[in-house]
Amino acid sequence: WQKLARGARRCVFRIAVPGIPQRDISISAATDFHADDADQWVQVERYLQGEIVEMGGLKKVNAHIRLPDGTLIPVESDREFFRSDTVNRLYKVAMARISAEYNVVTRKYRNARLLGFEEHQQTLDEAQLRRLTERGAKAWRDVPSASDWVDSLRGGTA
Repeated sequence: WQKLARGARRCVFRIAVPGIPQRDISISAATDFHADDADQWVQVERYLQGEIVEMGGLKKVNAHIRLPDGTLIPVESDREFFRSDTVNRLYKVAMARISAEYNVVTRKYRNARLLGFEEHQQTLDEAQLRRLTERGAKAWRDVPSASDWVDSLRGGTA
């Protein structure tokens, strides 16, 4: 009814109970009835990886990020941020740090603000992986069985 009332500006729905005029409900374009569970927005800070498909703007400065699932998210920014960024990110995959309102039911974002771009490496660094593996082996050399150790932390064997 709320949607219909907003679509046709002169449409008003009234729900009335005979004999109790104080309990009448009117639904019009001016009212805002909605289910409580539909608006579960929380403030979040997230890292989003996606293709930057648009940057800039004359009046509203923003970037549009296309996520891997095809969702397009506009994120506001400052003109100076884009001016001072020395990397051409347009039509390239980037890691963006944003703050936004996130709906935990619909999984949608709104009022997103770009906090910055994070440099990340999409390829595996074999030398660094080898160094980390060696460090891990040294750190765990006194533990005969890593899985037994984890089981003991969890309260026994299952």
